[in-house]
Amino acid sequence: MNTETLKINIVQQILNLSDDNLLQQIEGLLSSETVVGYEADGTTITKTQYLKDMEVVDNQIKAGTLKTYSTEEVRHQIFSKK
Repeated sequence: MNTETLKINIVQQILNLSDDNLLQQIEGLLSSETVVGYEADGTTITKTQYLKDMEVVDNQIKAGTLKTYSTEEVRHQIFSKK
């Protein structure tokens, strides 16, 4: 089954639902998977994944273990790879 057929089948099933609880669960699932950005390779970053990543970074900051780079360090790495 291709992506377009799958989407149509899902939409048809949703339109036939009458269970408000199930519809709210679907809405929650869809809203939690909102795309908020893209990785350098083009893969999507969802809201859920972004929030998890930020929590990891926040914990690393609090623990003093986050590795950061100065502008000069970044420039050196970029220009030394030529």
